[in-house]
Amino acid sequence: MALGRAALEDALPRSAHKPLGLPLMGDAVGQDWTDAEAQQFEEGMLTHGRDFPAIRKQFLPQRETEHLVLYYYNVWKTQSTARAQAWYFRLAEVRPSSTSVQPRAIDVMLAVLVHVLHLALCMHVQADEP
Repeated sequence: MALGRAALEDALPRSAHKPLGLPLMGDAVGQDWTDAEAQQFEEGMLTHGRDFPAIRKQFLPQRETEHLVLYYYNVWKTQSTARAQAWYFRLAEVRPSSTSVQPRAIDVMLAVLVHVLHLALCMHVQADEP
């Protein structure tokens, strides 16, 4: 994902980076998370799975649900932290029938595409407002 983001940054003018959400893609999303928050996120995943509003309510009330979703798809699912890698390793031990615990490249690219489309739609709606 980092290579894809870097390619987009190189291809687009700098003025387009923030409006398109490039700073909110890839492992950059987790840079402002503390170790304690990452641990709370993991505990929330153990308790609630991908129920992000429930994770927020019980473990991370200081974060918006959107932040949890961005962290999940850009940091957790791509296993860009040691904590996430350990999670997926333990998951493979618990569910050995899984063919792979690595995120498929298509899943990662779809997450990026959904994010970019969401931001583009938000920009379009704002541009239409008087």
